Amino acid sequence: MNFYDLTRDHIAAEFSHKEFFFHVIECVEKQLLDWDQNSSVLIMGWGSTYQLLLTYEHKVYEIQIPHWILKNKINRDYYSLDRYLWSELIRCGVAIPEKTPYIKGILNSYKYL
Repeated sequence: MNFYDLTRDHIAAEFSHKEFFFHVIECVEKQLLDWDQNSSVLIMGWGSTYQLLLTYEHKVYEIQIPHWILKNKINRDYYSLDRYLWSELIRCGVAIPEKTPYIKGILNSYKYL
């Protein structure tokens, strides 16, 4: 287990589902900002769904996450939500320009990103 896994394991254990969700969104936003300084993430929540509007390379991407998927991903493993978000971004057309330690941590057991 590497440093990133230990840190994420601790965060997943100590944070509420909502706090962990916002932590993961912050990780995604930081990664996008490393690749494009004009990136941003806007989170809107209503009813039983969160809507994410992500701006990257002058394009806006929308991801909707029902609360039940959020809870399922958080309870599965501590990178499952990240993998879900990145796979949705890739499905929307976002290209991964470089595999940083964060991205490698997500890809550890998944080869499709």
